[in-house]
Amino acid sequence: MVKLANLVTEIYANGAELLIEGPRLGIKGNPPQRIYNEVEEHKKELLEALRGDPLSGPGREIREALFREALRWIDRQAPAEVRKVTKALCHPSTVEHLNNVWIDGTFDEFRAALKKKMEASV
Repeated sequence: MVKLANLVTEIYANGAELLIEGPRLGIKGNPPQRIYNEVEEHKKELLEALRGDPLSGPGREIREALFREALRWIDRQAPAEVRKVTKALCHPSTVEHLNNVWIDGTFDEFRAALKKKMEASV
């Protein structure tokens, strides 16, 4: 499962995103061809993990990889304000809100909520 989490992280690190539409899994963006190949090779496992239990097993591992990438995204967005933003994001009410969005929403919804909180703290 570590390989899948690393693959997910690498997809986002290359400026691409995973897309799930019904039973289909795709990539939005233009990562290196080998990433497309790896996604195709592990398509079934990725779909199971992305749709799986967000609190345990493969679903949790993939969510953790996406969470790490979200934190990297924050760092790229506001490097000069990272401490201030991090302090605001670690406030208990913010953590609870983001956890709810993370568990019940999509990565895009989580990223939007994160951006909103981040902008409010700057």
